[in-house]
Amino acid sequence: MTPPGPTEVFKVIASTSQAPAFNKADVVEADIFLSFRNPGPAAVASLAATLNAQHPGQWAQVTKIVRMRAPAPPPPAGTVFRDCPACPEMVALPGGTFAMGSPPTEPALGRSLESPQHQVTIAPLAVGKFHVTRADWDICVVEGGCPGPRKTIAGQGNFTAEVTWDAAHAYTAWLSRKTGSTYRLPSEAEWEYAARGGRTTRYYWGDNESHDYANYGMDTACLANAANGTNFACIGATGGRDRFAEEPPVGSFDPNSFGLYDMLGNAMQMIEDCWNFNYTGAPTDGRPWTSGDCSNHPVRGGNWFSGPQDIRAASRKYQNGGGFRIVKTY
Repeated sequence: MTPPGPTEVFKVIASTSQAPAFNKADVVEADIFLSFRNPGPAAVASLAATLNAQHPGQWAQVTKIVRMRAPAPPPPAGTVFRDCPACPEMVALPGGTFAMGSPPTEPALGRSLESPQHQVTIAPLAVGKFHVTRADWDICVVEGGCPGPRKTIAGQGNFTAEVTWDAAHAYTAWLSRKTGSTYRLPSEAEWEYAARGGRTTRYYWGDNESHDYANYGMDTACLANAANGTNFACIGATGGRDRFAEEPPVGSFDPNSFGLYDMLGNAMQMIEDCWNFNYTGAPTDGRPWTSGDCSNHPVRGGNWFSGPQDIRAASRKYQNGGGFRIVKTY
């Protein structure tokens, strides 16, 4: 069931504490959605009862639900914006349907992790133009929203901030409070949709690995030589436009067709979902997958040391730290 219209944000007031902003898109009862077309005491009581039943103990006893803001339509696709002067740049993406995962014809190490390939429909959203940088992170630390220490070393504010999954959540929570908007880590489906940029090839530039388009480690030939013990010199090798032995500043390569930089290579990008070893039972509406191994979380995109297999748009692994970029939902 799909809720009508864009996201509306409410504050949930509990008897013992004030809970954080509640996103009505998480509520699954159609009559509750519709009741907010004409909110009143009965609608609040009904939603309060539903929340208490669905999340026992999480909200204590909900006594009041207050509209925080009216729904805002997403900006036109391609719009680049910031929600505040110190906020990261975001790019508005169109909604669409795409094939998630790798097809049987795509050579891959770990094919089972990327199967079955399936259709996913993504609602319009905004995605960070770059990874969250060290300079972005430091603003959150200074304002008390993120754990220290600050990440910037002289001259490296435009490098990726690498933190834990929990710390990344502290950043999105701070940014949501600061702007009144809903920010979070991307779901796996949202990330892959954004990374592909409307294409079906292995990489967003085509089917062939290339250091002209991304920062990564050993090419196929280097991997073969290293395996044979004949050439270890190309570990962290560079070529084409990739003149960086390790991680480069964000935006060092051309963006994909959605206007997003470094979606493949550079630094691994953390994901909102729980880890699952394949796509059996995965959501088809783009939302985060909140069941499975929730002590671990996917990372996507590979990094400066990854081989070409691991920077494919379909490639996936799990760990609980790395770089990250954010999404804004509507």
